[in-house]
Amino acid sequence: MANWNKFLSIILVLFLFGCCGSFPPASEQPSSVLPGHCTINWSDDSQETVAPGTCSETMNIDETYPYCNPSTLAIENNCDVCGCSSGYACKSGACVKALTPQQGCENSGSSWCNGQCYLPCSSGQNFECPLSGQPRCKQKPNNFTFTSYENTEPYYGAFCDKIDPYDLNVREAASDAIRKDPGSYSINQLFDIYDWVTTNIIYQNVPLAGIPYHPSQTLATKSGDCKNQAVLIASMVRAIGGTAKVVVDPSCEHAYAIVHFGPSGRDMDSFTQAVAAHYGSGVSVSYFTYDGGIWVIFDPAGGNYPGDTLAECSGNRELHFITSCLDCSNQYADAPYTFGDKCYSQCPSGTITASQYTCKPCPEGSYSCNNHCLTCDAGSYLGTDCMCYRYH
Repeated sequence: MANWNKFLSIILVLFLFGCCGSFPPASEQPSSVLPGHCTINWSDDSQETVAPGTCSETMNIDETYPYCNPSTLAIENNCDVCGCSSGYACKSGACVKALTPQQGCENSGSSWCNGQCYLPCSSGQNFECPLSGQPRCKQKPNNFTFTSYENTEPYYGAFCDKIDPYDLNVREAASDAIRKDPGSYSINQLFDIYDWVTTNIIYQNVPLAGIPYHPSQTLATKSGDCKNQAVLIASMVRAIGGTAKVVVDPSCEHAYAIVHFGPSGRDMDSFTQAVAAHYGSGVSVSYFTYDGGIWVIFDPAGGNYPGDTLAECSGNRELHFITSCLDCSNQYADAPYTFGDKCYSQCPSGTITASQYTCKPCPEGSYSCNNHCLTCDAGSYLGTDCMCYRYH
């Protein structure tokens, strides 16, 4: 019995201390990672084993589910395979915050209106989203910047008596132009006049050294260059009750008419939309803010519609604005002369006649006498007999 107890003791000692050496330390224990898998060490000290070519079941802080690349057994972000969390979209392999339909529409350069995405407007247009009605692309008016000279020579003397709304031939042409739109003065009538001149007056260079035809001559020949078409349009517009001037652009060697459209600050959107409806989309209307009003360019010789002119004649310019000098002679039989927007029976002191309708000022330091500009030497004065006398 004693021998049996001794045997059991030996067996117990072997069991407790091992017959093959002690247990290895924890650092030397076999890893729990499965062969050929990826291991993710999370920030909370937890681990996750991911099979090759598969995705983790846990999401990264960047909303991406990690992917185990089977060729390198390395963890990667590949949302093309693993996808993204709700509210995120996969772009170039990375999860990014998903855009709302409106954000996606606007980021693409399109316009969002009343829950729908609309294609972008063409150059020179603005998108309009009304509270009611159909969204649309509005034409952007182009307000010219310029330096102006009003009724200055030599342009005033060459043009002012040619702007003639009182001529019978001009009035007949204007009446013929607006026959489809009779009645009160309107935008449609202005379109009619522009179209009538474009159709009936052939562009032809006229070598008149800057002096235009009278509009009756342009109507008779059915031809004319920019200055003759400008004079004709300004005359026809005035004949139907509008207000118009002629503009001369010396540096561009060009001339055109401008038509008054109301006080400065007026919204030009309705007019530009009318031009787009009549002449086609893609128009860009050019106008001037001048003398407290808005003036639109009418240039059939250089443009394709009201508000259009030659590109090289656009932008910041030095321009000469010319009004008609025939109003006084047609309204006042005894005061036919025009000077400074006033009517005179004879040219006032300090001026002489420039034509049968206009007066022009004498040079600084000279005096007017018997329709001549005279200058006396220093120490002398001009007498009533137009002679110079020395002071005593």
